[in-house]
Amino acid sequence: MINVLVIVVLRFIPLLLLFIFCLMLFGLVKGELVPGKARRPVYYLVVDREQSGTELPRREIQLIEETVTIGRSGDNQVVLPDPYVSGQHARIEQKEGELWLIDLGSTNGTFVNGKKVKGKVKLKPEDSVIIGGILFKVEKGGEYADSGSDPRGVSKAEERR
Repeated sequence: MINVLVIVVLRFIPLLLLFIFCLMLFGLVKGELVPGKARRPVYYLVVDREQSGTELPRREIQLIEETVTIGRSGDNQVVLPDPYVSGQHARIEQKEGELWLIDLGSTNGTFVNGKKVKGKVKLKPEDSVIIGGILFKVEKGGEYADSGSDPRGVSKAEERR
């Protein structure tokens, strides 16, 4: 009796393993079962050159990192060579797919849609952000899998000119 039961159970093990393999394969394709591969939106800060009145060329700053600092000092991820930008001017954070802007006590302030930032402000696509004398527009791209590196090799705030 025990031998028959063992044989029946052993016959279903390959089917069970095949089922588990198919589930894992489906998860890999969807990017949901791979550790550390949470999908999140890609946001951009795009310099609106015409409105900024600055000599900066058009720049698209891709916000990949969870935290991106902006300022005139060279130790920021985004360096803005504008005399009205403080050394450590602002920080942008991504949390759970949302984008937040924090003014870091800048001298001239940071503005979102014409209003001075006090504390933390949630950013949405099409918002305008003024840092110093530079006007940015917030744009949302697609999504990317957060696995420690972007599929295109982007590891920090990427700037395209």
